[in-house]
Amino acid sequence: MTQLHLVPPGQPIAGEVPPDHCEPEMHDVFIVVSEGADGEHIARTVYAASEDDARQAHHDNYAEEPIVAVHQ
Repeated sequence: MTQLHLVPPGQPIAGEVPPDHCEPEMHDVFIVVSEGADGEHIARTVYAASEDDARQAHHDNYAEEPIVAVHQ
């Protein structure tokens, strides 16, 4: 199973990853843009194995925010 990690807005992408989160798999960085409750667009950085995984991770954490776009 692929673990997906969301990086909160304002947090750096690079940094130390705890050993229990390290996996031998390669992940790409995706920018998932969604629409917040006030209609503003919110961009979040998602590490995922595929675009579908990035969309699923966003949905799992922000189900109330419809996805507008996903960029790799």
